[in-house]
Amino acid sequence: MDINELSEQFSKAPIQHKIAGLAAVLVVVSALFYFLFYSELIEESESLDGQMQQLQEEKSSYEDKKQQYMSFRAEVKKLLEEKKELVKVLPTHAEIPSFLQSLHSQTELAGLNILTFDRQKEVRRGFYAEIPVRMVISGSYHEINRFFHAVGQLKRIVNIQDVLLAEPKQTNKGVELKAKFVASTFRFVEKDGPG
Repeated sequence: MDINELSEQFSKAPIQHKIAGLAAVLVVVSALFYFLFYSELIEESESLDGQMQQLQEEKSSYEDKKQQYMSFRAEVKKLLEEKKELVKVLPTHAEIPSFLQSLHSQTELAGLNILTFDRQKEVRRGFYAEIPVRMVISGSYHEINRFFHAVGQLKRIVNIQDVLLAEPKQTNKGVELKAKFVASTFRFVEKDGPG
């Protein structure tokens, strides 16, 4: 049977048969389209939707991690700034020349005379080390007091201890005293590191 005969039979068929035939052809073509193309597109679309959801979850996770990282980074920056300030107060190295220079300049500013200036051996005390300097200065009570006050205002921690005021003398400037004391500064000890 060729196409012409098929076409002639189709044209002679009643309208209900024509509609049924067209419906059957349409169902077959639709089924073929669904099984050959559409079902693959649906599976691919569902797969892509799953991948997209997974990528969005990963993006959200990375954004959370980025936020945590930025927060951690800000905290580290803050701690480093605090460490800079703390190192001024409790340095990791002895920095004895600058310490001695600051003591010397404070005595000059107060108008005192330095009679002895003797650095003692460093003493370890756990996480910090004490660096004592024995001093004997002379001047008026107010000059000595001004010196102690100025040393207390230094950024670096300095303790004045074992103070002994002795040998008052009358001079043309007034009563002059000798002050004997130990001025100690400190440094942070990092795992038995060098001073």
